[in-house]
Amino acid sequence: NKKFAEIKKLYGSLTLLLQQKQKTEDIYNFISKLQKGYRLGSKSNPLGYSGLLGLQSLSNRLMILMKQYSAQIESTYSTLKQLGVETSNWQPRAQIVSGGSSSPSVEFANQYMSVKSLGQPSVRLQSMQQATLMAQKSVELEKAKFLPRVGAFAETYNFSGDRQTANAYMAGLYLQWNLFNPADFGSVKESQVRSYSQDKNYAANEQQEKIETESLQHNILAVKEALVLLSENQKILTEQTQVGETLFKNGSINVLQFLEILGRRADLISAQTDLSQNLLNTSAVLITKSQFNIADVLLEK
Repeated sequence: NKKFAEIKKLYGSLTLLLQQKQKTEDIYNFISKLQKGYRLGSKSNPLGYSGLLGLQSLSNRLMILMKQYSAQIESTYSTLKQLGVETSNWQPRAQIVSGGSSSPSVEFANQYMSVKSLGQPSVRLQSMQQATLMAQKSVELEKAKFLPRVGAFAETYNFSGDRQTANAYMAGLYLQWNLFNPADFGSVKESQVRSYSQDKNYAANEQQEKIETESLQHNILAVKEALVLLSENQKILTEQTQVGETLFKNGSINVLQFLEILGRRADLISAQTDLSQNLLNTSAVLITKSQFNIADVLLEK
């Protein structure tokens, strides 16, 4: 399950990085176009010159973001290839990029990283449970050494001499009881201590895994809600950019005021990326704590 979760997380990251890079490129191209038509960048006009510097600074910031996204995309492709997945022609599905819900990352997590079998213990816990049962059985086996053993036996003898032959028969019961074997002294107590320790260890790990799972679920829910809000803010800022462009062109606002809107859009893209990666990482961890058949999951998809 761990490798399966890792591959899902990588595909989710690839989808996220491709769409975030595209958003950044859109703003970068918009600012480049704005720079070409900007005529107030003379040093003799402090406000206009400050606006030109602001455009150049934001443009450089977006360029750095695009380079970072490109490097992360190549790294993700490489990691997938090392895991044995062919990725050279892979592109995310259109409905995931556009976002079937208000957030594409939430849509991806809901469709490809949801867990349906959290009620069952993880593979690690199942292994510990088996070890606990074996420890309990070992106590019974150690106790069995000190139980009396009763048996019956029978023997037949045949004697053959020079002059005649004879037969003899012997039967009886025996009682065997291990009371004075030094090698077995304390073995029952020792096995009981081991069994008790194993049982308590399993109970502690079971409780710990339950707490961790609930914490992961709460974290995923909170991140999803935050991403939905960021997607709504993205729509608002996109509309605000259109309105601000009109106001800037007719002189109602200056370039610095318009740059503030564009800067907030860049900040929002970074915040979306960080939260989405958090969602993918947490969902992948939750998958490793669940119990399911990978073949069944692939058939569902």
